[in-house]
Amino acid sequence: MKNAVRCILRGKQYPNVAERSVGLALHEIAAKAPADLKAELRRLRIISCHELPVTGSQKVIVVQVPFMQRTMYRKVQAMLALQIEKKLGGKHIVFVTKRTIVPKPAMASEYRSRSMTRTNVYEAILHDIVYPANIVGQRVRYTPGSDKLHIVLLDNKDKEAFAPKLKSFRVAYKKLTGTDASFEFPVVDQE
Repeated sequence: MKNAVRCILRGKQYPNVAERSVGLALHEIAAKAPADLKAELRRLRIISCHELPVTGSQKVIVVQVPFMQRTMYRKVQAMLALQIEKKLGGKHIVFVTKRTIVPKPAMASEYRSRSMTRTNVYEAILHDIVYPANIVGQRVRYTPGSDKLHIVLLDNKDKEAFAPKLKSFRVAYKKLTGTDASFEFPVVDQE
């Protein structure tokens, strides 16, 4: 159990149940991995995990990973998500990079990186949630109550793998950004 807790970057805080279960699953996967992957998997760390209810029995676990390790996670993310989902009893897993939003500078002489604006951070979170699926289109629908609904269209070639996860993506995006989004696959006209 101690090795499983070492992959969690929480400082002195005690990890919650979701963090311990994901940490333990990561440790078990790294122990059983082939030699070429074992070194990479042991270096992976997580910042936090949140377990969110999707439907009655379905849950999604949002795993936040350090910004500096995002490329290492991208290499093994599809395999890792599949293995962790098997170990945790079918809960969907979503990996999201921890990003910081910097407020608008008060003075014109102050500088804020464009990658730290709210718009760019939300866009990056959207791409993190659906990875390795590709986004082929986005729309914003305004409803009469001045509410916005983002409609995200995913590539049809990923339909088989990601169709059961669409509700989980919606819940995770709502939790992380506070913005409502609908994830769909485009309808192809066949004549």
